[in-house]
Amino acid sequence: MQPATAGHEEIALASAGKNAAMRRLLIGAAVLAAVVALLGVLVGRGIRALLDLDFSVGAALLHRGGGSFEVDLLQVLTAPGLSVFRFVVLLPIAVLFAVRGQLRMAGFVLVAALTVGPLTSLLKEWVGRVRPTADDPLVEASGLSFPSGHSSGAAALAGVLLVVLWPILGRRWRPWLTAALVLAALCVAWTRIALGLHYLSDVVGGLALGAAVVLVSMATFGLYAGGRAELPRGGWSNPARKVG
Repeated sequence: MQPATAGHEEIALASAGKNAAMRRLLIGAAVLAAVVALLGVLVGRGIRALLDLDFSVGAALLHRGGGSFEVDLLQVLTAPGLSVFRFVVLLPIAVLFAVRGQLRMAGFVLVAALTVGPLTSLLKEWVGRVRPTADDPLVEASGLSFPSGHSSGAAALAGVLLVVLWPILGRRWRPWLTAALVLAALCVAWTRIALGLHYLSDVVGGLALGAAVVLVSMATFGLYAGGRAELPRGGWSNPARKVG
C-alpha cells in the first residue's frame, strides 16, 4: 500500500504545483488588467493629478531637437510597436511551431500577436482620449490616445519572444534576454512620448495591456510548470523526429 500511497501523493503535489503555476499567471494578468482599467477610468474622468503628471512628463521627454535625422531615428526605434512588425516577426515562428507539431506553442504565438491589437482598439474607443496636441508636431498620427497601441504591441512582442527564446538559452543568459526585451519595449514607449504622440499614462497602460495578453495566452495554452505545453529545459526538441 505504501508505494500506491506515495504515488498518489506525488500526483497530488504535481497537480497542486500545476494549479499554483497557472494561478500565478492569472493573478499577474489580473493585476495588469486592473492597472489598465484604473488608468482608463482616471483618464476618462479627467483626474487632475494624473493629467498634470502626464503633461509634465510629456514636456520633459518631448524631443525638441527639430532635426529630421533625430525624428527619423525615433520613428525607427518606435517601429517594433507596429502591428506589421509584430506579424513579420511572429508569424514565421508560429508557422515553424505548427510544422513541428507543437500546436499549443503556435496557438500561443498567434493569439498573443493577434488579440492585443483589437483589445487596444476597444479600449481606445471606451476611453475616448484624444492625442496630445502641438503647434508644430514632429509627426502626424490619427486615432485615439489611450492606451498606446505601439506600447501594447511592443510589450506583447517582447513577452512572446521571451517565452520562445527562454528554453534555448542557459540560466546565465536568461536575465540578459529579459532585460534586453524589457528595455526594448520601454524604448518603444519612450519614443511615443518623445514624438509627442502619447502621454505617460497611455504608454503605461499599453505596456500593462500587452503583458497581460501574454500571461493570459500562456495560461490558456498551458505554458507553465506542469501545463500541457510546459516549456522544455534543454531547448526545443523536434517531436516529428521522436515519432520516427
